[in-house]
Amino acid sequence: MLFGAALAAVTFVTPVGAQSAQSGSSTTYQINARHDGSLVDSAVGAPPLSRKWSRDLGGNVSYPVVAGGRVFVTVASADGYGTVLHALDADTGENAWKPVDLGGTYWWSALAYGGGRLYAQNYDGVLTAFHPATGAVLWTVKLPDQHSFSSPPTFSGGLVYTGGAGSGGTLYAVDAASGAVRWTQPVANGDNSSPAVTANGVYVSYACERTYAFGPASGSPVWERRTDCSGGGGRTPVVADGGV
Repeated sequence: MLFGAALAAVTFVTPVGAQSAQSGSSTTYQINARHDGSLVDSAVGAPPLSRKWSRDLGGNVSYPVVAGGRVFVTVASADGYGTVLHALDADTGENAWKPVDLGGTYWWSALAYGGGRLYAQNYDGVLTAFHPATGAVLWTVKLPDQHSFSSPPTFSGGLVYTGGAGSGGTLYAVDAASGAVRWTQPVANGDNSSPAVTANGVYVSYACERTYAFGPASGSPVWERRTDCSGGGGRTPVVADGGV
């Protein structure tokens, strides 16, 4: 469901430490690469808002990626495992291009946008880049070594970052133009932690608050916070106000 403004535009103040973004764009999980949830859009008016359009996509819907005049979401398949990628016109809610079956085990998938491409990843670690205007596949890669993927990808600086699990955990940096895996690093578990990325670091956090920072270009370790316990799962970090 998308809402339009009913009143005149208001002035928005960017929170301290928030990442600047193209007006109206939401490019990954929790809005941007820092995952701080901040979206500044002067075109949105003050409440109350009126409904602009609504679509029933027939299943559980992911978070939206909004960019380039389109709204991208994935929806749990109604015919067994897997998800379906939908591209909707942001003004009308109509299909911008034909839905795409992403396949995969279970009903998980996630999206990111950047560098003029849309990136979709399924539970099996198949990462695919699409042309956002047409839906044409630009490249696809099966991320190596792991089989359980539950961490939404993040685009920053020409790379797509994501994590995988199954046998330990792995953090990946993938070339956004070609799909080549540029570097990997071992991490604890690798589940449920969308990488938060700045110019100085890639941050992920897993069970028992075990948190890592790596160099964005090389993957070299910067620091690691360890505790005296272990377990499964993870949480997406937020970078804001100089902290993680």
